[in-house]
Amino acid sequence: MRYSLQFYGDEDQCYLLEGYKEIKDDPALDFREIWRDSTTLFTTLYKGDTTNAPVFGQGIVRIDPRNLLEQLTTFRVRNAANAGEKAKALAQFMSFFFGELWETYLKQLLPGE
Repeated sequence: MRYSLQFYGDEDQCYLLEGYKEIKDDPALDFREIWRDSTTLFTTLYKGDTTNAPVFGQGIVRIDPRNLLEQLTTFRVRNAANAGEKAKALAQFMSFFFGELWETYLKQLLPGE
């Protein structure tokens, strides 16, 4: 899975955050492997708007299981016309996110799958 996010910092400095997750197709996965794969993001931060810009930093972002629920409360929907549209957009994202986890990992752990 690949991520790319452009944003502006102090003094209108543009940055580009590029990241990826290593998702493994392993029939013997356990919950710890599923968690590690889906919540570990390898990142590079560029000081500019392309990957040709100077590297400003690199690191690994991990989500601890105890912090997941708290982090889910930080999701924000922008540019929605009303609360109903915000709720719908957030529900669609959560459905996609957890649906992909189900299809990629958990479904195969069921008998007969």
